Amino acid sequence: MPAPRTRGGALLRIMVLVAALSVGAAIVLVVTIRVPPAAPGPGWVRGAAMSVVRARGVVRVSAATAFLVDTGRPTPLALSARSPQLGETVIHCGTSGWFEDPMHGSKFDPLGRYVVGPAPRGLDRFAVRVLDGVAWIDPSAVTPGPPRGMPTIDPAGPFCVQG
Repeated sequence: MPAPRTRGGALLRIMVLVAALSVGAAIVLVVTIRVPPAAPGPGWVRGAAMSVVRARGVVRVSAATAFLVDTGRPTPLALSARSPQLGETVIHCGTSGWFEDPMHGSKFDPLGRYVVGPAPRGLDRFAVRVLDGVAWIDPSAVTPGPPRGMPTIDPAGPFCVQG
């Protein structure tokens, strides 16, 4: 003959059922909620969603001291936000579309190629990967910028830094 059921036993079964349902719900949430993509490896810095890069054309990524530039290709170009001359901060000028070194006057076209000033070459490049629609930058994987004398793109308008 089965043991008689008590209030305490019923309460225990209800608590176990609620706990099991809670764990099940948590598992469903973890599986269905989109988790941000993991970095491609150690040292990689999350840049920006590709939709943002395409919409803006140029996105500054402070954590990598870099710019992401939409080139119309599946992977953007990652340019150093430091001048190759002495490492000064370079700005992106929205009116000209060029990158400018306000300290010494070097100017670089929209693809970071040297145009004018004392800089020895164009802006350095970083490795870039796109995972799940997000551009990642590896600031430790540096390729020196293009040499002087490369063909360049004309400015779209006036420069931000005169001189």
